[in-house]
Amino acid sequence: QLLGWDLNSWGYHSDNGYLYFGNGNQSIQYSYEFNEEDVVGCGINFKDRVVFFTLNGHMQGVAFRFIKDTILLYPAVGLSHSGTVINANFGDQTFLFNIVDY
Repeated sequence: QLLGWDLNSWGYHSDNGYLYFGNGNQSIQYSYEFNEEDVVGCGINFKDRVVFFTLNGHMQGVAFRFIKDTILLYPAVGLSHSGTVINANFGDQTFLFNIVDY
């Protein structure tokens, strides 16, 4: 299943720009569709307990609030086509989004 379709997962989907959470039946319009030419970032502000996404270096706003500090978080990417290749950056390269000024 894709992210956001399970009880304890959140997802920002490329096909419609919606956020999915809970069991996949809960969704909200969040941003724009994105494709293989775009750079999507995900950040967590632990101080304010929020999750946000960026698209091509631009903040898309708060996606999810009230992230409990007692739950374990795991980064994940859902792919629906075999042979899809991604480039993941966990901080070993400069982020397109200016996280320092955030």
